[in-house]
Amino acid sequence: METSAETITVYNGTDAITQAELEMVMDAYRRDYAHHFWLGNSYQISSNATSVVSIKPIYTMTGTDLETAKTAFEQKVTDILSGITSSMSEYEKELYLHDKLAETVTYEEGTNAHNAYGALVDGKAVCEGYAEALQYLLQRVGIQSFLAVGTSINPATNTAENHEWNCIKIDGEYYHVDLTWDDQGEDLFHAYLNQTDAVIQEDHTISTTGYALPVCNSTIAQYFTGKDEYLDIYTAETVGQLLKDNDLKVHVYIPGTVNDFISWYQTNIADIGTKAEVTGGFSYGYAKLGRELILYVLTNEDGNIKVSGKVTSFNSDTDDITIELFAEGSASADYTVSVKGNTAAYSIEGVVAGTYTMKVSKNNHVTREYTVVVSTDDVTQDAKIHLLGDVT
Repeated sequence: METSAETITVYNGTDAITQAELEMVMDAYRRDYAHHFWLGNSYQISSNATSVVSIKPIYTMTGTDLETAKTAFEQKVTDILSGITSSMSEYEKELYLHDKLAETVTYEEGTNAHNAYGALVDGKAVCEGYAEALQYLLQRVGIQSFLAVGTSINPATNTAENHEWNCIKIDGEYYHVDLTWDDQGEDLFHAYLNQTDAVIQEDHTISTTGYALPVCNSTIAQYFTGKDEYLDIYTAETVGQLLKDNDLKVHVYIPGTVNDFISWYQTNIADIGTKAEVTGGFSYGYAKLGRELILYVLTNEDGNIKVSGKVTSFNSDTDDITIELFAEGSASADYTVSVKGNTAAYSIEGVVAGTYTMKVSKNNHVTREYTVVVSTDDVTQDAKIHLLGDVT
């Protein structure tokens, strides 16, 4: 494979190799040699009555094109690894590569999005590209890694999708790492940096293999372990202090029931704001990935305009209704609040003048958008969202 051989003989005339055995070997090979980005997703088999005789791989690049691609790939690897020093621990090397790749790669389909070349050279990849690029970089710095294949629950659609991530060995213990999910554009999460089997299986399913998979049951190298942001116990004072110390925007990790914390956060936000030493009106919100939350408070320093109204929805009166304001040209929400109830009042204070798209969403409802113009006076914008199936 290294030299792009057209046909590879695997039978010596004595020791029979079944197709199942060959497939297992090829699966292991793909997971160990992620830097062989020119290998396609299929290969042809020639066999006799008892054994596979040879295979013919399908390559995506050959000849001078491949040699040029290998040079570009190695140059990018060298550039990224220049940030690694001999004094770094295994964990520090892993964290650096995790964050550097998130900075380098954009989640986007492309010609090579399913391999390490697309991630490193093109800067565009889907889960396979992310995981395979991380795999090879870790191998280059002497850290053992394994590609995990299975499905994950898309948080936007709540459906299972094919997925790929890593199992990484840090200081003798294996951990799950899902860089694709951690890279959320402008917001870099560490929710899936060094997780256990139990946590990853909350929204990932690992496909079975013909060989033993690493057991991941340690929390020693989990990103939030030992940090104040690991909220096994929380009060308005502790959360308020974290917001104050982090300029009113902080990443926290919830080892308990995440929805219970969110409900508590919303109920106690006034007291939390006081403990954070926020004066005057403010709005607040959160972003969630797995067990990690980004909590933030927006004060009225940049404006004192309020956007408020009521939202009418259906079915559950305990599901969150999320109201988001997107400034013109912005891909992420500038203001977010969540409320509950089938007729729920909301209020967003401190909104800077401008034209916004307001998105209103709730589980099992059709998301609706409104245009909101903020100038010098408070704005009232009511909304009504309907159940899926009622409106197409």
